[in-house]
Amino acid sequence: MDPKDADPNQTILDQIKKNKIEDKIVRVIINIPAECEEEIKMDLVKKSLSSANFIAGISRNVEKVERKRLDIEVESLTPLQALKKYFESKKYTPQKQKLLEQYAAQLLEN
Repeated sequence: MDPKDADPNQTILDQIKKNKIEDKIVRVIINIPAECEEEIKMDLVKKSLSSANFIAGISRNVEKVERKRLDIEVESLTPLQALKKYFESKKYTPQKQKLLEQYAAQLLEN
């Protein structure tokens, strides 16, 4: 699974739909990058397997990803600059980044 996948849950559900699982015994192994681990909704995965005769297991293999290093000294960043770098490293939309930056600026002003 691609760590930049906009909707990893839908990707998993699409893969399940590609297989004929009705009245079968199924085992699902989900290979996911570490940054997507918390986004996976296991209840949706289980629900999509409801037509199977038996679910032998659902496992998640979390692929550890090497962290990016900043090109600059972290100590030289202001809190807002550091937060912006953090948001850039995540998959937040530009709109969400801007909104979160505004909230952070308000908190830092007080």
